[in-house]
Amino acid sequence: MKALAWAYFALAQVTTAVCMLVGFVVLLLPCALEAWETSPYLSINVGHKGRIDRWNWAWLNPIWGNPEDGVSGQKALVWVNGTTQGTYWPGCPSPRLRAYAWSAWRNSCDGLKYSLAITCFGTPSVVIAGRRVGWSVENGRAVLVV
Repeated sequence: MKALAWAYFALAQVTTAVCMLVGFVVLLLPCALEAWETSPYLSINVGHKGRIDRWNWAWLNPIWGNPEDGVSGQKALVWVNGTTQGTYWPGCPSPRLRAYAWSAWRNSCDGLKYSLAITCFGTPSVVIAGRRVGWSVENGRAVLVV
């Protein structure tokens, strides 16, 4: 089963890399049009309280959505100094620019890690140079980590 999990991991990493590159172009339009709305769902991140935003164009969400912090970056919580969480890019001059920076660059393909999440293979991983590579449980789901 571990061999199958690692094969799936490799395929998922290639898929994520392709979607990341495609997202640099695809997300320009929805960000420019501020094509996001408040989601009817709460964040899946246990440390995040409240509703997040999602893309108006539903087909974007499984790949470039963000069920933890939303897609615009407006409600995103990031680690400021390792022990404190704060908002993402509070001095950003434009919500469009923040959304693009958040969804295309900082959290590229965040929704995809949940779309590709599996549990049937377990969660094999290794630590290389202090970083976990493989699968890890995050917000109750087995997701890709690098």
